[in-house]
Amino acid sequence: MTICLALILTGNMMSRGWSFSAPSSVSGMAGSCVTVPCTFTYSQSQPADLKVIWYLYGSKGYTPVYGPSQEVVSKYSTRTSLIGSVNDGNCTLKIDRLEMSHSQDRVYLWVDKNPITSYHTMGHSFYDKTTQIIVSEPELSLIGELRVGEQSRVSCSVQHSCIYAPPSLDVSGVSGADDVQHIMLSDGVWEKRVERVWTVSEDDQRVKCTVSFPGRQEATSETDLNIEYFLDVDCIFVAIKL
Repeated sequence: MTICLALILTGNMMSRGWSFSAPSSVSGMAGSCVTVPCTFTYSQSQPADLKVIWYLYGSKGYTPVYGPSQEVVSKYSTRTSLIGSVNDGNCTLKIDRLEMSHSQDRVYLWVDKNPITSYHTMGHSFYDKTTQIIVSEPELSLIGELRVGEQSRVSCSVQHSCIYAPPSLDVSGVSGADDVQHIMLSDGVWEKRVERVWTVSEDDQRVKCTVSFPGRQEATSETDLNIEYFLDVDCIFVAIKL
């Protein structure tokens, strides 16, 4: 089991008159949403009608993943929004309907009345001021041997950060009794786990774990069942006299 700890990075753009704070990484489940908490401050009075733009790091040029009147890159199109008030220094980004293709992407902020192309980047790297997006899937594991007529267990688990609106877990493909556990892994990080015990049948083929989040967003993980068959053969010996 891996627990990720986020390091808060502060991007100093005081040469432009502003600075911001955002985590070095955020984690979310495929099919769900994730937020990049972000705040910014201006050294002097904040300009009126300020626009917040988030960019994808590493792409050629400057590729927006969010921004008013911006042509957002296709894999983030209609998925991103801003949470909170820009007037209050809030630049938090929300990404909906996460896909595995978003995993390992890095995004960074631009909150300036002038376009990012006006900033002289020679000798300056955005890399240490980006937030990495980590996308995971539900963990599905089989416990014990899969032998016809014997009991086995399947475990489905997911980590989340909202105890007040936890996801629901459903195991399908095999029928049995469930043991549901909900434990705190660390401050603000919880794990929900369902273990199902069932008697293995020769008709069992696949097992599927479905995680449902508030807002009808879902993530799934499934695997084939390799059933072991044991045949009892009674051997009859016949003595033949020649």
